[in-house]
Amino acid sequence: MRQKRGMTAAVIAVLAVFFLVAAYNMYRFPARFRNLSDESLTEEQVSALKDELAEKESKKTLVAYFSYSGTTKSVAEALSGRIGADLFEITPKEEYSNVYMQSNSEIRRNARPELARTVENMEEYDIVFVGYPVWWHAVPAPVNTFLESYDLTGKLIIPFCTSGGSDIEETMPTFLDSCKNLAVYGESRITGTSQIDNWLTDLDLNFDGGSEEQADEEEETAENTVYSYQSQELYASRGGNQIYGVIYIPQNAGEKMPAVIFSHGFGGNYQAGIQYAEALAERGYVVYCFDFCGGSPGSRSGGSPLEMSLFTEEADLEAVMEMVKKLDYVDRDILFLMGTSQGGAVSAVTGADHEEEIRGMILLYPAFVLADRANELFQSVDEISDTYYFMWMEVGRAYFEPLIGYDIYSDIAGYEKDVLLIHGDRDSIVPFSYSEQAIEAYPSAELEVIPGAGHGFYGEEAQLALGYIFDYLENHLV
Repeated sequence: MRQKRGMTAAVIAVLAVFFLVAAYNMYRFPARFRNLSDESLTEEQVSALKDELAEKESKKTLVAYFSYSGTTKSVAEALSGRIGADLFEITPKEEYSNVYMQSNSEIRRNARPELARTVENMEEYDIVFVGYPVWWHAVPAPVNTFLESYDLTGKLIIPFCTSGGSDIEETMPTFLDSCKNLAVYGESRITGTSQIDNWLTDLDLNFDGGSEEQADEEEETAENTVYSYQSQELYASRGGNQIYGVIYIPQNAGEKMPAVIFSHGFGGNYQAGIQYAEALAERGYVVYCFDFCGGSPGSRSGGSPLEMSLFTEEADLEAVMEMVKKLDYVDRDILFLMGTSQGGAVSAVTGADHEEEIRGMILLYPAFVLADRANELFQSVDEISDTYYFMWMEVGRAYFEPLIGYDIYSDIAGYEKDVLLIHGDRDSIVPFSYSEQAIEAYPSAELEVIPGAGHGFYGEEAQLALGYIFDYLENHLV
């Protein structure tokens, strides 16, 4: 009898796991469980139309785009400038009140939300670029509405996406589902405006691009502009603690400038951010680097390492954000968080709690491993000692207690805007796999790998990281 009960329990457990996995996949990949069709033209038909248009001396082009956070908009505008194309924004008639859940529901239901505007002269265009972010590994539903609202027969349709982590191929089944008898060609994921020229070369359509030379000159001028900057000590406060920091202020870069707040890692201080702060200030960004309260034995901020935790540091960062936003020379609507190691984890948690205030996040080898380390050391809260020498610093019970049973990935997943993660593939302190897992948790994130780098970037590694950072920030200023 016991054996039968045991078998029944095992079967129930297996079925429960099966249904849980199925439910998770239906939620994470809402388009995968729909009947999707592909009745677009064949490669031969598309190639013939492409060659015909390439030889056409005068062709009219439209760049249509759907953008939620502004990333796709900036790429679409740059593309339009390169080729002298008209620009059209795909705008839903009703704004999203909860984009995270509504977008999932629309894709799962194969919905076609009504759009606020239409292209009045669509018949005049030969080529239509269609840009969008990747939502739930699919095309956002308003893009499908756009594609099905016009007779696009005989036009060349060129899709592009701006996802941080997903490739455009993931979206093509849902894109092609709305492209019956259409010529779809040259799809690409564009992670920065610097990629546009190479993409246009690959498309081989001989765009006239009356403004291409001007766009190139403007881009070169912007990239070559180096601002001088001043640095000065600046304090924030939280409770009874003073928070010490240094702010880097570009000179003659504008009345209101975008700002980056840098958070250091476990046992570090503000100096960890100097190489990034100096480089970013030369590009016109205000940068604030600070010491967490109790963040290290030598911290110039108040507090003790025995009182410090991931969440006291979140409170520190929140206080810093409020201080920075009040500065006369800071554009409070363009605020980025940037952090290394534990500072990256703190930035991620804080950004998720303040999404409306944070334009974007740059996380360098973020320490999403912290909860696992705490749970490996202590099986329960009762086992935590009052003090513990952890890695290279003595911390208190307050450090580990909130990490027991804590799911940091669930916490950070609420941040729906684009996130940039940069991680070395030889990091022995925070294994690379933790950033790979973060890519799955975030709705929109990109992971860049620094080959051979460990826990920290120096020399050429830091320069490579800065290249990724510059591109990310440039694409998120609008």
